[in-house]
Amino acid sequence: MTPQEEQTQLLKEILKWIRFTGMNQVKSVLESELETDVDKLVYQKSDGAYGTVELAKLSGVSNATVAHMWNSWLKMGLGESIPVRGGLGSSVLLI
Repeated sequence: MTPQEEQTQLLKEILKWIRFTGMNQVKSVLESELETDVDKLVYQKSDGAYGTVELAKLSGVSNATVAHMWNSWLKMGLGESIPVRGGLGSSVLLI
């Protein structure tokens, strides 16, 4: 195994344990943030397939409400902004 392959393997192992140790914290944040069924639906469907318009229609809230939810979740580090699949607007990809 080359030194670069060894480093890659070590980094993968470190990443695995970091994810494991952070799961309880993420679970706690999600449980406190996703209080309603609408919150949970918007969060679950925020996978890059839908923009604010589609999610607003799907969840029965305004575009501004979806955008506010996304901004709040992004500030907490629960996702990242990405282009909507198909290239029409922006979306978020949440963890």
